[in-house]
Amino acid sequence: MKTPLKTVLLIVLLMITLIFSWNAAKAQEGETLPSPLSETQDGNTRSLEGVAPQLLTGFIITSNPYCYQPDVSRNECFINFRYTQANDDGTNSPYLKNLEYSIDGKIRYYSGRFFENSVTYDYSMVPQGFKVPCGSPNESGLGSNYGKS
Repeated sequence: MKTPLKTVLLIVLLMITLIFSWNAAKAQEGETLPSPLSETQDGNTRSLEGVAPQLLTGFIITSNPYCYQPDVSRNECFINFRYTQANDDGTNSPYLKNLEYSIDGKIRYYSGRFFENSVTYDYSMVPQGFKVPCGSPNESGLGSNYGKS
């Protein structure tokens, strides 16, 4: 069975998201939040603190990546994302510093933040996408219909 490039890119993106989530969980490991003070009256319980503890400090929202080859006679493909947003509440480390896309070990997009809690990327920021070589047929071992992955 042949795996499309889009599927491979989606799997890589999901792995990156899982790694980010795991790192955030490890950063908070060992931390114990104080139990909220509460009172009970007639079987009803309420918290005496104004807000519940905030455990989630950052997250990433992204659309599926896509790849296209406008001219099949040229070894040029274009990768893009419709939308990506990284958020951070700025209360616990690791803090959000930037959003970057790296393809084949090269940084193709970088956006830093400055006194902001989020970084956003939209496909219209790089409408043509990020140009990469498509590769020769079966270069990635996924079959003759696919090049690099």
